[in-house]
Amino acid sequence: MVPLLAVVWVGGYVLLAACVVLSVFALREFYRAFETATVDSDRPIKPSYRVGMIGIVLLYVFQFLFIGSRAWMFICVAMSLSLLLMKGSRSVTDSLVTMAGLFYVVLFISFIYNIDSEFEPLSFLLGLSDEAVGAGAGSQSMLYIHGFRYNFVWLVVLSALATDIFAYFIGSKWGRRKLAPSVSPNKTVEGSVGGIFGSVAACGIFGYIAMPEFLVHCIVIGALGGVVSQIGDLTASAIKRRLGMKDFGNLIPGHGGLLDRVDSILFTAPLVYIYLSLVSGWTLNGDMQTPVFGYLWEAMNGTVDSSVSDILGRMN
Repeated sequence: MVPLLAVVWVGGYVLLAACVVLSVFALREFYRAFETATVDSDRPIKPSYRVGMIGIVLLYVFQFLFIGSRAWMFICVAMSLSLLLMKGSRSVTDSLVTMAGLFYVVLFISFIYNIDSEFEPLSFLLGLSDEAVGAGAGSQSMLYIHGFRYNFVWLVVLSALATDIFAYFIGSKWGRRKLAPSVSPNKTVEGSVGGIFGSVAACGIFGYIAMPEFLVHCIVIGALGGVVSQIGDLTASAIKRRLGMKDFGNLIPGHGGLLDRVDSILFTAPLVYIYLSLVSGWTLNGDMQTPVFGYLWEAMNGTVDSSVSDILGRMN
């Protein structure tokens, strides 16, 4: 996971490139898993790699063109279902697996970059004059190191990693009651609770050091992330068990493939993005201020901050 930590530290276009590469390899592993599945089937499953790669390119192109994700979803569904028009070569299962890979792998991974680009760290504003900021000196087009402070992508990584680490060690030492024996026999309730506390501790410490103004938000994200990351892990385990395999790939000796390493992050990244979108108010200069529900309360009382339109527009 060290390369991932370095990429999060740099952020920006480096993180974008990493998300694209991760999407390509993880999607290939996902499709390959269904192609080599040992479950009973009338015919081999053949998802479309071509549609998958087109979907990856379109997703990030649409983001740069400020085209909404709804358009991308429509195109992906249309491309996947259009496989059925190919004379006798694709089945309904092929089409649905192609579509599932685009949403489960590609879309979920993209939330990592969305957090980085839409909730930019405040550190890049330090030392810049108001004129420079107004001229776009702090925009995403400039290369700068996102670093550690006020970089919300760290919450995704720390929550997922801390949950996995604490759940493993606490479950190994004190685990007695099985959490989901039919899906993952080694996971225990005690380990699950330990993973949640580990996520809260990691995100809380990060918040205290890197963004003390938002400490409460970091703790809440840690608690929610500890639950959601385990759901992501169990979901991946359930898919593999249904397909009759242990790992999605063998790229990392002893650890499986890339998809096996990021299955928790796949669920944690959307959670963090949605949480920040719902409860955090943002102004044009990048500062996170009053929760958006406070703005809505002001609207009900006839006093609305001028930045509310920008905030609600971000949520749309």
